[in-house]
Amino acid sequence: MKNIYIIASNVIRDAVRQKLFYVIFLFAIALVAISPMLPMLEESLKSQILIEVSLSVTSLFGLILTLALCITQITGEVTRKTVYNLFAKPVSRLQYIVGKYVGILLALAVILMILGLEVMVLIVLRLGLFSPSILLGIFAIFLECAVIAAFCLLLSTFTKPAVNAVVTLLFYFFCHMKSTFLFEHINQGGSGGPAILYYPLYYVLPNLENFNVFRRIGYGEAIPVSLVFQLTLYAAGFVLLMGTTSYLIFRRKDL
Repeated sequence: MKNIYIIASNVIRDAVRQKLFYVIFLFAIALVAISPMLPMLEESLKSQILIEVSLSVTSLFGLILTLALCITQITGEVTRKTVYNLFAKPVSRLQYIVGKYVGILLALAVILMILGLEVMVLIVLRLGLFSPSILLGIFAIFLECAVIAAFCLLLSTFTKPAVNAVVTLLFYFFCHMKSTFLFEHINQGGSGGPAILYYPLYYVLPNLENFNVFRRIGYGEAIPVSLVFQLTLYAAGFVLLMGTTSYLIFRRKDL
């Protein structure tokens, strides 16, 4: 556990050195710029739209932050050869992977929590509405980012940062389009190369739209605890699968 803690702490320190926490201030500026652009609507509709838009912007910032945290975590250290100093100590490759991922999750949790508090303060200042359910939306965004981070860290074991970023963005796109684009093309019963690709993508990729509860929160719907539990298990299952794959690949990597 001590080795995992040390590696996770190094990830957080790297995030501070990369000034990723400045994302918090950029996000606040973005929210302040967006809020006056809302159309002239009733207060109830305005609150719905502002909450939904704010959480959507938070999700976008979460994706950018996840990419910034993950794409160079392993390949960067291998390239700089700093990983050799670490493995010269009694640190296993499993501890290395787990420590990296835990550090990424901690950094994401801290920043997303602060972003969520900023959204809540904005809603209070602009509309005089206190909506703690926003934190459930932030937790859903955190779960989505956890899945993306696991995939990005998996790619980091064997790809370069540029390739990692492109493939992760495609992963994000297809996982959000799974229930619409892929489902529609599968139901059309097409054949040929693309159709052969659609089936494995549909059944293997996680459905990131499951974490999109922004509209429900905006409309004031109660998010049942059972749904939060299901989303947590859903994310944990994919994280465990991709984390295990990351370890198996990295264990065989010739360093």
